[in-house]
Amino acid sequence: MNSRSVKEIQINSTGPLEVSYYANSAEGISLALEHNLALNEECEMISKSANGEVVIVMTGKPDARHEDYYAIKYSDLRAVKKLYSNQFWRFPNIQLPKGARLANQFGIGYYPGLIGTDEEKYDMYFFCDTQREAEGHFEMAIGPTYKEELHHYKLELGLYGVTYTKDQKVLNLKRYLYPLDPYCKNIEFI
Repeated sequence: MNSRSVKEIQINSTGPLEVSYYANSAEGISLALEHNLALNEECEMISKSANGEVVIVMTGKPDARHEDYYAIKYSDLRAVKKLYSNQFWRFPNIQLPKGARLANQFGIGYYPGLIGTDEEKYDMYFFCDTQREAEGHFEMAIGPTYKEELHHYKLELGLYGVTYTKDQKVLNLKRYLYPLDPYCKNIEFI
């Protein structure tokens, strides 16, 4: 794995590690070709998780109604669109750890096809001073089997994501690592 091609590493409490490559990198193009996926100028990054799910993050707007960016997840040959919005008030919000700061630049992630169903879920992103605070608040450990990946990263301030249902049930806690910014000093420019 060429660390200059890696945009982010996502470590989950539910297990699978997800490595995202810049879409225009050799690894990104290879991953797209391997799965017969077309990349265009809106493609920012492409990833594949340990469970085989492939995700393409797009920087363009999916349509005029949605103001931010979107991702398309490919799982079992099925494409599912995930949208991100900075209009937090439109969605159920979850209580974050004390002192955590909302990562406004990432918005809140949601799956429009799941709204109103039993599978409705959201992702909220936040900065937290320590991993221990995030894990304690949500009562979940982030990837205890991935200590090697965490070795090179400052474990104080970090970017986290929490996946939850409309009823506030926490499904997953995620930690995002950035090889080109391991200390999260320029996260908005990544």
